Amino acid sequence: MPASKELDQAMIYTSQRLRNGLLAIGTVRDGIYLLDQQGNIHSHINKFSGMLDDNVRVDEDRQQGLWVAMDHGLARVEASSAISMFNHVMGLKGNVLSLHRYQNQLFAGTSQGLFRLQADGV
Repeated sequence: MPASKELDQAMIYTSQRLRNGLLAIGTVRDGIYLLDQQGNIHSHINKFSGMLDDNVRVDEDRQQGLWVAMDHGLARVEASSAISMFNHVMGLKGNVLSLHRYQNQLFAGTSQGLFRLQADGV
């Protein structure tokens, strides 16, 4: 079943074609939708499945992990659905506006500054 009706209500914010062929769609109201090439929902990740909030932006990294920028932190979703989170508890402050990987380090630009993200915190 095509996802157009659900996506209309969720309000599309960003999208990116992933290397595995799926289309990742970040929404304002309902998290991430992963769609197959026919437009059918492959998976849906939102607050009910562990995200901090449903207003998200998406970006795929070289290891095919999906970085999710939210109003209240970051998460990395892998094919196995394991989630890595960076949020206020780990020292990330402000709304995440951009992500950039430089020399194998991940940086987040937020409304309160630039943060270098590490596995054990910010």
